[in-house]
Amino acid sequence: MHPQLKVAASCCAALLLVTSCGSDVGGPPSGPDLIVVRPSNATLMAGQSLKFNVTAPGDQPGLGATDVVWSSSDARIAAVSKDGAVKAGDPGTVRIEAWWNGVRANATVIVLDAGKRHTKCLAALVAGHSDHGCQAP
Repeated sequence: MHPQLKVAASCCAALLLVTSCGSDVGGPPSGPDLIVVRPSNATLMAGQSLKFNVTAPGDQPGLGATDVVWSSSDARIAAVSKDGAVKAGDPGTVRIEAWWNGVRANATVIVLDAGKRHTKCLAALVAGHSDHGCQAP
């Protein structure tokens, strides 16, 4: 074989090898680089429940809600189910985390004591309700 032809064939083989190594054909679908938990903050009375969701902001590809793994930093304060439903327990503050494909996001939940009138008023004010029926002392 002519030496120049050998060099050309070697270059073509190397180029083919390099371009085929970076191919994503048949691989897993890509997902978002960033996820967001909604709502990002919540104030609940002991015993109340609230559903949290995960979204991918902007033009990022979507994610499967069933693939999200939820956790609570303290299940005594607020427990979270595998579908993102949070149930308030003991008064306190807790972090709710969502993991999807190695990407993490979180929300903060404040749980107030349902037995105290002033905390019910505070919860209504934090939630943005002006018709809570609370009287100034």
